[in-house]
Amino acid sequence: MKLAALLALALTIPAPAAAEVTLRWLGVAGDLVRTLRPRLVVPHHFDDFFCALDEPDAGAPSDPDDLAAFEVELRGVGDAAGVDLGVRTLGLFETLTLSARN
Repeated sequence: MKLAALLALALTIPAPAAAEVTLRWLGVAGDLVRTLRPRLVVPHHFDDFFCALDEPDAGAPSDPDDLAAFEVELRGVGDAAGVDLGVRTLGLFETLTLSARN
């Protein structure tokens, strides 16, 4: 196929705006769940890094809808892959204690 035809084909494939290209859009989460088969996923770095830690919204998701969609995607991939997957979002400075795997 000629380069011009390939370029024309590529331009017809819908893609999100550059600012919206995320690892979630690329399907990385699904690949990781299928490959690593984790029991627990703790999403992090979803907050606003420019918010001072003493502000009321510190640690709150910068895009709550995107975080919720990510959690739904993880659970869906886990169900499809037969992985009993937990998703836990932590609050600011919240700790998580994990038990040893049996």
